[in-house]
Amino acid sequence: MVRPDAKAREQETDCALQSEAFGRKFVELMEQFYGPTMNAAEEAHKSGKVEELHSQLLELAKAQNKSADGSTSISATFLRVTVCLDLTNEH
Repeated sequence: MVRPDAKAREQETDCALQSEAFGRKFVELMEQFYGPTMNAAEEAHKSGKVEELHSQLLELAKAQNKSADGSTSISATFLRVTVCLDLTNEH
């Protein structure tokens, strides 16, 4: 029998964006590696709305910016799940 042992914990992180150019690069990275943004980017490509999505994501980053010194600091909470499987007792 396989018994998953899952542990989850919330973590908070800050993403520092130092300029508009880096902000655009950050959005591109999110589109490549962050599941929900990847899905949105795929649909935007299909419907020809890539620039609209980029603009919305940049505006969201600006709205969530906590920094007061000209840089950008976005706080993000995420859930990390680790699953350990015991494959030695398979039935």
